[in-house]
Amino acid sequence: MNKINKYLKKKEFLFVVDGNGDYIENISKIITTEQAERIRKNKEKEILLKKSVKPFTFTEMLNIKQVMPMLNSKELGCFLLMQAYIDYDNILKLSNVAKKPMTESDLGQILQIKSKRTLDALLSKLENLSLIFRDSVTKYGKKHEAIYINDTYCFRKGVHSKYNNKKTDQAVKLFMDSLQEVFVEGNIKPADIGFMYKIILYIHFDNNLLPLDPFERDITKVTGLPINELAVMLDISREEISKKLGSMKWNGWYVFAKIKVGNEVNIRVNPYVLYRKAGDENPIFFILLSFRSHVGFFLSLFVKSKILKKPLISRVRAF
Repeated sequence: MNKINKYLKKKEFLFVVDGNGDYIENISKIITTEQAERIRKNKEKEILLKKSVKPFTFTEMLNIKQVMPMLNSKELGCFLLMQAYIDYDNILKLSNVAKKPMTESDLGQILQIKSKRTLDALLSKLENLSLIFRDSVTKYGKKHEAIYINDTYCFRKGVHSKYNNKKTDQAVKLFMDSLQEVFVEGNIKPADIGFMYKIILYIHFDNNLLPLDPFERDITKVTGLPINELAVMLDISREEISKKLGSMKWNGWYVFAKIKVGNEVNIRVNPYVLYRKAGDENPIFFILLSFRSHVGFFLSLFVKSKILKKPLISRVRAF
């Protein structure tokens, strides 16, 4: 016990005793409860990073609707691209593991906007519409200016996220890495991303169709949205929308598929690009779920082959 009293007076170490109060030797390491808590949180973060092979953000469908007419397609595209860089507090960061917020200079490079005046005008417009705001944040003992995206329009869920209890039935999952990579590679322009942002408003929960009512839960009542009507809703010509629907690719994937059932033509959004349900969708199961009739027909759909790692044209016949 003298040995224990000696350590107690120094207050340098914690020690372990058995039920009789005798000092237990051969302990490799003793840590405080605070250290144990930090280790636990770090392990949770590691698990989260391992699980986040395809990190995504939830983009609200309805809240952006009133603001959309005030932004052109390029501005909308920039705003959606910014959402691919938020952390769990909705702060813009260069990556998930970045220790400090993204600067305006960083953002200019991300959006590929070389002119500071153009960037300032964009941020000012987004700020005036309350889509973003600025605030200071303390990270690792230092204060930084940060750009936040208003959580009315998007958010992320995670182990330590304050949005874990937020409902997602009126939100679309945006796969962050896919959007970042495809924009860096130059395969898609901000205006194209803005077009996809407009499409988000119309994605159905169960089958990723673009229907007249995206919130109809009875699958037998879901009616496809005609291209002419979609063109009117998006305020673009039928020719332009047909061109975009037939040609847009995202990281090697076709974004849209036209599916003909009898005389009815439906438009579906690729679930590996934008998706509303939880988890990953099996492409074949996804196709079968969308059939509203057992009448035989041919379906042409572009899906991504997990084996070939390239777009695959699949012709499926259902009976």
